[in-house]
Amino acid sequence: MHIDQGGKPGPVIGHAAAPKGKTSNLAVKLEQDVPAGGKVWPMLHVDAGKIGTYEFPGPDAPVVVDGNIVMKQISITAAAAAPAGPTTLPTTGGEGLPIGLLVSALAIVLAGSLLKLRSRA
Repeated sequence: MHIDQGGKPGPVIGHAAAPKGKTSNLAVKLEQDVPAGGKVWPMLHVDAGKIGTYEFPGPDAPVVVDGNIVMKQISITAAAAAPAGPTTLPTTGGEGLPIGLLVSALAIVLAGSLLKLRSRA
């Protein structure tokens, strides 16, 4: 993926391997932010150097068909934002309990567990 530079492909800002054959919905992680409405150039390159390693400039040259590089300028559209989580936690009713009551409840649970274990022995 090339960033647009004056209506032409500029520097590479991301790449992804496309499997041989027809490919659709290929995700490309961009190395820089592109605002909504910004332009980029997806461009198909051959994997002619070390297989699986993107080497451009270098042996992984753009694919040319009928004298034209396989590329197209596209505009970035805003992705749907994930729903925002709550800004505050819900009230559960346990916030106002005194610490002594909580410690007492824990002691009762532990004592019951110990008695149960003693009765088995």
